[in-house]
Amino acid sequence: MTDNNNNEPDDTANSTSQNHANQNHDPSRRRFIKNTGMVVGGLAGGSLLGGMLTNQFQTEPTTAPVDEKEQKIFMEARMFFTRYEEFVVLEQATERIFPKNDNGPGAIELGVPYFIDKQLAGPWGMNGKDYRQGPFTESDPSTDLSRLNRGEIFISGLRKMNQLSHKQFDSSFDEAEEDQQIKILQDFEDGKVDMKGVD
Repeated sequence: MTDNNNNEPDDTANSTSQNHANQNHDPSRRRFIKNTGMVVGGLAGGSLLGGMLTNQFQTEPTTAPVDEKEQKIFMEARMFFTRYEEFVVLEQATERIFPKNDNGPGAIELGVPYFIDKQLAGPWGMNGKDYRQGPFTESDPSTDLSRLNRGEIFISGLRKMNQLSHKQFDSSFDEAEEDQQIKILQDFEDGKVDMKGVD
């Protein structure tokens, strides 16, 4: 007969206490990830809650308000126009064509001059996909047979606008009065201005 009362510790009681100890100090990856997630969540939640509470108590702006007229677009850069004088003429010409009014912003505020600049710097401005080789057999007024590409036509047109402004009003196009700028643009539209290389 065997003695059931031995002095050895019970395996079930011992394993239960070991499991409890292992749960408290489990070095497994699952436990690590769980604890890390709780810490990160606590930090993020605390930061958001703290930010919301502190923003409610601020009454004064931390920076002085910027006047809208002083704001400049610093994200835009000229890509095609290398001379600032030509770009300023383009800005004023686009503003006369599409001025700021009660309905909304004008061409300068909408970034139209920078859009034109980017288009002229790309394939469109260089007539990248146009067939431009001779022989040109018959002259068709509806087609553009100029040897200049679109970028060169823009440059010569802006320079011509500046020339006409100096000749007629003794000032550059961008410094001329609005009605003087409109008169020069009207002369271009009516075909009164002769430009070399452009029909």
